[in-house]
Amino acid sequence: IHFSEVYGESLARGFEKNAAHRGGQGFDIAAHVYVRTGQSLEECRSRLRTTLALIVGGYGALTKNFYADAVSRYGYESVARTVQELYLSGNRDAAARAVPDALVDELALVGPKTHIAKQFETWAASGVTTLLCWTDQAEALRLLADLAQ
Repeated sequence: IHFSEVYGESLARGFEKNAAHRGGQGFDIAAHVYVRTGQSLEECRSRLRTTLALIVGGYGALTKNFYADAVSRYGYESVARTVQELYLSGNRDAAARAVPDALVDELALVGPKTHIAKQFETWAASGVTTLLCWTDQAEALRLLADLAQ
């Protein structure tokens, strides 16, 4: 994930200005993460592509969309633009297909337990201290609880 690259410098400046949180001490950094578990990595990614296409392409307007801007800062500017254009023109299936595996993997914990465990380690090392998990699977929450121990 690109958390440190995108937000690290701003957070460091803020922490330096606030003596109570020097170096991030006592400061909680929460990030939303989508979670989909299952045996097929591709099926899990596919289920989340539809959600990500809506968020990147359908939230806001073509010229003002926080999520498309964030994805652009992560290095997916052309993807964000394509997804937005397709989604806003009514071609939602094509917009979902335009979301690449790499972007799904950066914004979500997806797939079998072993794959999610590797992704979880990446999130844990990112500087994010709390994951706000979006899932409709009780088994995904149980898996994350096991990984967090």
